[in-house]
Amino acid sequence: MKVILICCLFLFAASHESDYQHLLHGILQGAELISPSFQLNCKISIPRFLEAYQFDETWESIISDAILYSEYCKFTSAKETLLQFKSSDSLMTKSFSKLSEAIASDRVVPSSNLNQYGVSIGAFLKPYFALASPTVLDFEFSGDISALTSGKYPTAIFHGLGDCCYYPGDIEFTDYIRKNVGTYTRCVEIGDGSATSWLEAFQSQANEGCEKIRADPEFANGLNVIGLSQGGLIARSIAEECGMPVHVLVTMGGPHMGVAAMPNCFNGFYCDIVNAAIDKDVYSSFCQNHLGPPGYFKDPYRYDAYLKNSNFLATLNNEKSLNTTYVTGMQNLDNLVLVKFTEDTIVDPPDSEWFGYFENDSHHLVPMNQTTDFHQNLIGLQQLYAQEKMHFIPIQGNHLQFTEAEFTQLVLPYLLQ
Repeated sequence: MKVILICCLFLFAASHESDYQHLLHGILQGAELISPSFQLNCKISIPRFLEAYQFDETWESIISDAILYSEYCKFTSAKETLLQFKSSDSLMTKSFSKLSEAIASDRVVPSSNLNQYGVSIGAFLKPYFALASPTVLDFEFSGDISALTSGKYPTAIFHGLGDCCYYPGDIEFTDYIRKNVGTYTRCVEIGDGSATSWLEAFQSQANEGCEKIRADPEFANGLNVIGLSQGGLIARSIAEECGMPVHVLVTMGGPHMGVAAMPNCFNGFYCDIVNAAIDKDVYSSFCQNHLGPPGYFKDPYRYDAYLKNSNFLATLNNEKSLNTTYVTGMQNLDNLVLVKFTEDTIVDPPDSEWFGYFENDSHHLVPMNQTTDFHQNLIGLQQLYAQEKMHFIPIQGNHLQFTEAEFTQLVLPYLLQ
């Protein structure tokens, strides 16, 4: 649908450069690419005369100007997000189409307060800007019901880094699971979603996930759990730490043995601080106790530092001391389904998604069944492997790049058993 969005869309009389800046600033604030408390104290000349154009003819220019404004004002992470966003033709097209529909249906209402109008636009676009990150799920459900039978257990879903249960991909994926498995399905949100996934210690995130699972009566008699990206670690913690009867555990790109390189944060106003702290020392008490991803960072050249300071993964993997409860939780699984993305550029190494990792003090890759952790049976994988309850599924593509057809063929059958 092509919507005529001329002056009625941008009421701001765009011949005034300051008005246009207020709009751009509001878009960045609404999308949480800069802090809502940031004042417009950075002036830049962007002569834009939009009232003579239709919005669809200037959409790319608006994003380009937002990039220019971010660069001039030193909003580094905002600039990076917008550059990634603009480089995707599909995201540019989809976001404009959805925004046009939202304005036409009064879900985004034009305002003479240009900053406020920009905030409304930015808030609507936030999920689409987030999709520029490879850790945010971009999934589309056709609506087709492929399963001929229903599953036995309800399903809990944990999303990945920078993602959120109300983002479009997670809404569609949750709907797909609900309709194809035919049981109660819930995307379990940790905190406020995208920001919390970065700004809360990982063990705290896992604890909150456990509390929400325990508090939901639908899960009282057993459940299946799906974890996307770092959500795979929270999903595994439900099986190990939570004392809940988990039957099938599915992880899509889950970094089970950790990552040797930290993912870069760029989709949020807090990212500049996060990146600076991580670059300084990922094993510092600040990073481990206040940020998410450092909890599963595992430097093969600093194993002792990892073992001593890891807030989460070294405990979950029973590397610090043996917790037999964790072993029992894993051995009680009916199936452990591990999806690895063969061209993954986020999880380093991708074999971590199959419990493989680098040998200490080297970058020599060791497959799961040759690791020390496996030989010592730290979390009970030997029994699962021997009983053929572990399923290693490769999907060609980058992190979380899977289709409905691939999931239906390769993963869905395990949720229906």
